[in-house]
Amino acid sequence: MKKNIIILVFILFLVSSFLLGLFLGEKKQKTNCLLDLKKTVEENGYFSDTLNNAPVTSLSGTVLEVFADHLLVKFNPVSPFSSPTLNERNVLISNNSTIYKIVSKAEDEYNMEMNEYLEKIKAENFSPESSIVPPLAFIKDKINLNNLKVGSRIDVFSSEDVKEKKEFIAKEIILK
Repeated sequence: MKKNIIILVFILFLVSSFLLGLFLGEKKQKTNCLLDLKKTVEENGYFSDTLNNAPVTSLSGTVLEVFADHLLVKFNPVSPFSSPTLNERNVLISNNSTIYKIVSKAEDEYNMEMNEYLEKIKAENFSPESSIVPPLAFIKDKINLNNLKVGSRIDVFSSEDVKEKKEFIAKEIILK
């Protein structure tokens, strides 16, 4: 009887060791597979060296918390391989930071500006090198930090590269 119990315990130990090794090996294989995919994509695929090394000075996201001098924002990832720790970042508000809300122009005003633009193009025989700038369909209405609420969708612009920064100073914030 004791012999059967010892054999049964030994078999259970072997089976559990095998399953544990299989589980850990599969997890490591998935991690290695993702790292290989990242390397392949960065070297040969979607992200060229120019994009990988380009500075990131703007991010889009959702406000999670509003404080007196900063925001906690959940940003969209810069790339599919960005660290998940960078999804939530602190956006510092300085005296030089400006906050705007995008407001659509009145249709009449926009149409008038567009007609003036089209007349200028005709008068100058428009070419791609022309310095004539088309009118915008919206205006930036300056607001303050109190207008930003939890859940607000914003675009944040900075003077520095924020690709790998958990905290940075906003130059401009646009409420969508």
